[in-house]
Amino acid sequence: MFRYLSSQSLIFISVVVITGSVVCIFICKLLTDFIHKNKGPLSINSPLPAISASAFVFMASLMSTQLLSDVSYARKNHFFEVYCIRNIYFYTTLLNEPQRKTFEKLLNDYVNEVVNHEWYEMQKPKPATSYKTRLILHEMMLTTYQINDSYEKNELRNSIKELNSARLERLRVASDTVPHFTWTVILALYVFVIITFLINHGEYRQWHYVVIVTVAALSSLIVIMLLSLDQPYARVEIVNPQDLIDALQKR
Repeated sequence: MFRYLSSQSLIFISVVVITGSVVCIFICKLLTDFIHKNKGPLSINSPLPAISASAFVFMASLMSTQLLSDVSYARKNHFFEVYCIRNIYFYTTLLNEPQRKTFEKLLNDYVNEVVNHEWYEMQKPKPATSYKTRLILHEMMLTTYQINDSYEKNELRNSIKELNSARLERLRVASDTVPHFTWTVILALYVFVIITFLINHGEYRQWHYVVIVTVAALSSLIVIMLLSLDQPYARVEIVNPQDLIDALQKR
């Protein structure tokens, strides 16, 4: 569920999280009203809300650090894959006409398969790699054996190996998402924060709604940010597959 949600648009994620927050506040309000029934409220100076908020922020900070690291690595690896494609094309210009056309076709097939198929497969709950992409890379490597010049052959082989490594790293980063257990802990802490603030301010009507709406809004923004970073390949503002197509067009 979390992987599916994190691969959606930012607007969709925001609507789901905000709607969930409103429902959560409503349910928690009913619960705290029941707790307050025939009982006095907690002191406004109770440390319980601060403790719960600190636990939520601490977990969110740990998660955001890892996600930002993955985003940075995804960008770096993406541009390295673009570099490898351009590098292969550069060396193919040194080949004779039949071999050059063969490599150009294979490069086009590779990019089209990655952008139109593999890129979307990476965002699914159970990502599946493209078998056709592996065949194209394999065929590229086999084609190098037909090249007579040792320099061009070695450079193309090295570039193809680097392209394959960049692809494998892209698939690894795409599959390395936040575990469901971690998301469950984050959401449980979020609910606990709402409950503690509702309990603590249950009888202070002048602050009640201001505090709860502020806490819920800030917590929702944190959750939205975490979800948006969990799938870097689902966001063109982070990693844009168009760069792979441009690598073939801007020569």
